[in-house]
Amino acid sequence: MRETGRRWHGKWCTLNISTRPRPVAAAPPLVDGEVVSRRAGVVRVGYITTKKLGNAVKRNRARRLMRESVRLLATEWITEADIDMVLIARAEICAPDVRMQQVRDEIRWLARKAKIAKSEVRVA
Repeated sequence: MRETGRRWHGKWCTLNISTRPRPVAAAPPLVDGEVVSRRAGVVRVGYITTKKLGNAVKRNRARRLMRESVRLLATEWITEADIDMVLIARAEICAPDVRMQQVRDEIRWLARKAKIAKSEVRVA
């Protein structure tokens, strides 16, 4: 991921994105005699919270904020390729005044910079 991907930094987290090559299969998999087509544009997401953030309670809160933000924003992402995405929490996300909407807006901004999000979509 580090060598092949790209990285964007925000105030509360860092976004790393790398595209995965599609496997070349000799024959498509069969299920009950029918060909199963591969879904285009599969996005896999990983979350990293290090001990620098603080104790387990702070790390879990950071993971919950990032996970819920990604869940809410996933419908806005457009991609033709398979993507691996890693969100790395920064120490600032553990501040008690950080709210879900702030983290969601930052992840939306990072996704737009990475060109995987629609720019005209606004969620209230």
